[in-house]
Amino acid sequence: MFFIYDDRSKGGGFNPMDLNPNKMYKKHIENWFYLSFIATTSDIFSERNQARKELDICERKQAYWKKHPEFDPEIATHDTENVRKSWKMDKNSIDN
Repeated sequence: MFFIYDDRSKGGGFNPMDLNPNKMYKKHIENWFYLSFIATTSDIFSERNQARKELDICERKQAYWKKHPEFDPEIATHDTENVRKSWKMDKNSIDN
């Protein structure tokens, strides 16, 4: 079982220069909020545990896209704030 990220996947098979790093980063920020919600609210232990595993993968993917030469931190900050607002979370809830 997995929600977003299959922890058995080997990844790869894409050229990161063909992708928009901010678009990819935003996707992983959205996933982070979703997985955090499951990890903190699910009544099912296996779901909480799986969400925590996937949060680790998600955070690695965010860090990967931050290193892309075309990554724009200002866009990422704006996108993160918009996603946070959509989840109605406090600004101190995330360090990204």
